[in-house]
Amino acid sequence: MLWKRWYRNRYLLARVGDAAIGNRRESLLTHPVSCPMDRVHLSRARTLRCAKVTAERHQVGTVVCVRDTDMKQAWCLATNSTDETAKDLMRFYGARWGIESGLRDTKDLRFGMGMGSMRVNSPERRDRLWLLNAFAVVLLTLLGAAGEALGYDRLLKSNTAKRRTHSLFRQGCMLYDLIPNMPERRLRPLMETYAAMLDAQPLITKVFGAV
Repeated sequence: MLWKRWYRNRYLLARVGDAAIGNRRESLLTHPVSCPMDRVHLSRARTLRCAKVTAERHQVGTVVCVRDTDMKQAWCLATNSTDETAKDLMRFYGARWGIESGLRDTKDLRFGMGMGSMRVNSPERRDRLWLLNAFAVVLLTLLGAAGEALGYDRLLKSNTAKRRTHSLFRQGCMLYDLIPNMPERRLRPLMETYAAMLDAQPLITKVFGAV
């Protein structure tokens, strides 16, 4: 069963279930390897080149099985690449979380942009909506960054944790909702910091400069 996919250039990296890998690897390996997921040692990656996966025994470039100390479950990663190291594949797959949280924010109707509730009939209209969504996400994320730089993030969370509780995008959404009733003493520094951050982004200046 494929659980996750992460694309990097031309490579496909997927997390698969233990049943998809099987307990024995008999492809181009010199010695068949038995590596059930519950026996993967902590922090010790097992790399299998040219292994076969799924019941149909599809051959892939590399399979990496690993379970770090902070993992609740072991990872079994399959990729068509035969060049990347186990450490690099783990890093690539770990980077997926930023993408998934971004998709969640984009699709969620209550806490995000609500794109998951959209129904369109033409690909052209869909593409325009996604472009507008991308602009909005960038602007709201910078607004959240401006608020965090001023320490406004502590006013948005209900705990005293020092680490970031809400994403910059979520902070931006919350600040945007508060702007109409925000006192001048808080609004002016926020807008000044926000404008400075916008000016510091060459791409935004190029895209929105005429506006």
